[in-house]
Amino acid sequence: MGRRDGKWRKKRKRTENIEELRGRKEVKMINRKKEKERKKERKKERKKERKKERKKERKKERGVKRRKRGNSENKDKNFRKENNV
Repeated sequence: MGRRDGKWRKKRKRTENIEELRGRKEVKMINRKKEKERKKERKKERKKERKKERKKERKKERGVKRRKRGNSENKDKNFRKENNV
């Protein structure tokens, strides 16, 4: 379970150009940065969507409460009118 675990893999020869390697590393870094940016954008989008949904929910709840309050007041008024209270 130590060093020799992956020993069956062939070691890559280190005869490649240092410039090439450097270029590849830079490309990797650039790609990583781009991926981070995309991730941030996705996170922002999800946050906006959640915010919209919460707003809708609150709006619905508020509307229900208002309607209930209005109905009870109307019922009370009608009750008073009918029974001359």
